This record gives sequence, C-alpha cells and structure tokens, in this order.
Amino acid sequence: MMEPEIADYLASIASLIVLATHDMPGLISLGLDLTRMPNIDQFRADVYAIAVPILDKNKEGDLPPESYRA
Repeated sequence: MMEPEIADYLASIASLIVLATHDMPGLISLGLDLTRMPNIDQFRADVYAIAVPILDKNKEGDLPPESYRA
C-alpha cells in the first residue's frame, strides 16, 4: 500500500502536468503540441483513481504540512 505522502506527491505531479500542458486563459502559452501528448488526461485520471482513496483515508493530519491537501 502506498503511503499518504507518496499519494499526495503523485496527485500534485499529475495536476502540475495537466496545468503545464494545457493553455489556460490568462496564463502564458507554452506552445506545446497536445496531439503529441494524447494520454495526459488519462494519466491524471489514473493517478487520481489510485491516490485519492488513499488521501481520503488519511485526512487526520498524516500528510506533510506543505501538502496542498493538509
């Protein structure tokens, strides 16, 4: 079983990858070719399917203080 810190790290990295690869309004465009990255959304969904149940079990402060879920 994954530890909560690892699950938190994976969820954070998955969010960062999605935010960094999509051109969101108001952010600087990185000019990435999304046709070369067809699995980004599936990667995020897979990570969340694994990590979120672990994080939900450990909401009592088991995560590090710098965690966005802490």
